[in-house]
Amino acid sequence: MAKIIGSAALAPGGDSGTDLTQKGDLHGYSSSNTRIPVGSNDTVLTADSSEALGVKWAAAGGKWETVENHVATGTESTYTFDIDEATDDNSMLVLVYDLGATASFALQMEVNDVTNYNSDGSLINAGSQTIINSSGDAEIEIASTTIIAAGNSTACGTVQIFTPDAGTTRPLVLSQATGQNTSAIEFVSSLVVGSATSITKIVVQTSTSTWLANSKFTLYRVVR
Repeated sequence: MAKIIGSAALAPGGDSGTDLTQKGDLHGYSSSNTRIPVGSNDTVLTADSSEALGVKWAAAGGKWETVENHVATGTESTYTFDIDEATDDNSMLVLVYDLGATASFALQMEVNDVTNYNSDGSLINAGSQTIINSSGDAEIEIASTTIIAAGNSTACGTVQIFTPDAGTTRPLVLSQATGQNTSAIEFVSSLVVGSATSITKIVVQTSTSTWLANSKFTLYRVVR
């Protein structure tokens, strides 16, 4: 039998595994040559001895998936991500942003419309450190006015949002931010007060004023 390009564990001496029917099908073998149907989008072929053909299609582990990418087409003061992030799949959400400001403002976040947060952190500016400690806040401040200090100033940062499987199911938020117009850097850890088994909404907003057109906010889901 002629060699078939793209075959997987195809035994010699027969051609019964050549009857592929769909784009992406592969040749396989168990006790005879046979077809391995193409898998679903974003799955990978994985070895599994318990399967009849010794392989299976499965979700790829340890990857970043884009949930939504938002680029402002004009000045904005708020943007909402509507999502469904379960707590039982060992994943978390990461928001990556870079923005320009029309004037000084604090960048804020709300999770699941909750208006009660406790935060601790640190702001380092010009060699001086300011400890952040607050409770009962209506929003999480993920970048302060020290970072976004004036019009045309820029800021960038990341925010990790997750609900732990173990212990109390309270969403946790870890953020870091810096800006082009300042040497300051800010780290904040926030607790969402109130139990939640999933994250369904993330709102990013300004305390006042607006961010500029072409400011970018990308939400990723990290599969662990």
